[in-house]
Amino acid sequence: MTQLDETPATVLGTLQRIRKAIVKPKNVFVQMSTSLQKLNKRYGANVTKVWKDFFDPLNSRERSLGTEKVEDILSTRYPVMSESYYRDLSPKVRHAIVGLPGTESCYLKQAILYNNTNWEDDDVPAIRLMLQYLSDRMYDQIRGQGWTYSVGISVSLTEGRIKVYFSKASQLSNAYKEFRHIISNYTSNAIEWDPILLDSAKGSLIYNWVEIEETPQGLASASVLSYLRKTDDPFYARRFVKRLSQVNIQEVKRVAEKYLLTFFNPNQTHTAIVCGPGDVDSIKELFMEFDPPFKIEEFTNLENSILTYEN
Repeated sequence: MTQLDETPATVLGTLQRIRKAIVKPKNVFVQMSTSLQKLNKRYGANVTKVWKDFFDPLNSRERSLGTEKVEDILSTRYPVMSESYYRDLSPKVRHAIVGLPGTESCYLKQAILYNNTNWEDDDVPAIRLMLQYLSDRMYDQIRGQGWTYSVGISVSLTEGRIKVYFSKASQLSNAYKEFRHIISNYTSNAIEWDPILLDSAKGSLIYNWVEIEETPQGLASASVLSYLRKTDDPFYARRFVKRLSQVNIQEVKRVAEKYLLTFFNPNQTHTAIVCGPGDVDSIKELFMEFDPPFKIEEFTNLENSILTYEN
């Protein structure tokens, strides 16, 4: 405020620099959801002129220096970098545990890499159905035993990971052992995939995806996500529902055998655990009992840990 009173030109100059940076087409992503008929009725053939004028180079000097034509920039796709691009493929710490005073529950997240950013890939419906099926079994066999309050497994194409989580676990050791037992059974054919339970999992997924376009606002949001995900068109959700309905047991078994056993490899997984200080040693011992063992690194000083330092 003092600077604004004494040297307003300096403040205005800063604001102008910010404005110039914001309105450059290469720095801006604009998504419009509207009635195309009403838009054309109002603007006619000049429906895009409003945006071209908005993105017009701010002064003749920029144009004289060879600034790209606005039309050329607007004709190219806005560059979207997926979160998976920023993954650390060789982390210094793969498995970490923190003893947090004041908590009697344990929290665990574990992930493996899923190196697929193509939302249209044939594996995507099958893997989502497979993980929904297993989430339902984990809910029955793990939460049903009272070992954890919340549990699930899912895939994120954006993050490039398949993730399992346990939240508010009273007996994390039993819960995690059962998770490995479930994976082992379904990848070794010790337990057959139940077609009725598979249909139930499919129904749950279809309901969730149909719900995405339940309102005009939902449809607008879905169109934005479709663009950011680089799908074939804005109606990915409704096409995905059709693809999901066609997945069969053989496809589910194939993707289960392809991905799930990676959770048994300590060199291809990432683990984060938070529990009470009294549970740290027993949990570390548990993970060392597996073959091959998982060496969990304990962090006792959060001020000097992977949570705070920069790599």
